[in-house]
Amino acid sequence: MEEPLASLLASCEEREFLRVTSTALKIIQNIQNEASEDKFRRLRRTAPFCEKPGSCQLLETLGFELRGNHYVLDKTQIPNLVSKKKDIIAARKRVGTILGWDVPFSMLKFTTALGSCKYGEVFGGFLDEEDPVVIKTLKPDCGEKARESFDRELELLPKLEHSNIVQLQAVTLTSDPTCIILEFIPTPLLEVLNHAELGYREIIATATEVASAMAYLHSQGVLHCDLGARNISKLLFFSPSLLVLLPPSLLSQAVVYPVAL
Repeated sequence: MEEPLASLLASCEEREFLRVTSTALKIIQNIQNEASEDKFRRLRRTAPFCEKPGSCQLLETLGFELRGNHYVLDKTQIPNLVSKKKDIIAARKRVGTILGWDVPFSMLKFTTALGSCKYGEVFGGFLDEEDPVVIKTLKPDCGEKARESFDRELELLPKLEHSNIVQLQAVTLTSDPTCIILEFIPTPLLEVLNHAELGYREIIATATEVASAMAYLHSQGVLHCDLGARNISKLLFFSPSLLVLLPPSLLSQAVVYPVAL
């Protein structure tokens, strides 16, 4: 599916590409959530979406067929939507704007309340029923300074690529609530230090990887200002029910948050 998406992007403006693929993601999500409902697998040929450049081509790529006045997706095509949705998400991210990371809110599943951050609540959950993630929600009434902190993270996170820095997975900007979705690992360094004795090699390896992450942040013009064991992980706010203690021999990576949460 990568070639049709590349062709679509080349044939229209980036903004239009993001609009069309955003609607396509919502169509796919509705079909997957309500597979038994035929109405989600039928789209009128005269629907506003079908009038957008490249939309009909994209529907056909997803497996829709034009039957009379409707584009129709056969039930047998539903399993193929999983990989096609991933292709669309990957193509959107390559556009290079934060809107390219936007996914439908219905792709998120909240499982555990983890705490709070400057601008809202933090939850553990899943993205598209597969990947465990940390979900940071934006409170509508969070205040101007908190909103500025949220906006700074939106600007910063997509640009950071380092093996020891938590990675952005997605955002929800065009549906409520607004969220930042980060990758997740259940054991912060602070918990490991409280429950295990680290040998010399583990201490040196951990310190080296933390220093590498900080050096990278500084090279990108980012000053952390709040480095500590509680921030050295892929999860800042930790739920004991999710604890998976790592023996020192398995402590191979220390991952830091790029900003104080």
